[in-house]
Amino acid sequence: MPERYRSIVDVHIILIRYGKVLLLARRGTGYCDGTLAPVATRL
Repeated sequence: MPERYRSIVDVHIILIRYGKVLLLARRGTGYCDGTLAPVATRL
């Protein structure tokens, strides 16, 4: 039986409170370390 196509899905959450956006500082990933990014996870 052939393998199914698999998608990689990322979920980004934008949290806003009192007009401010919650961001995390990337580090230790080897990709864009030192930049700010929205909170995210992979499904």
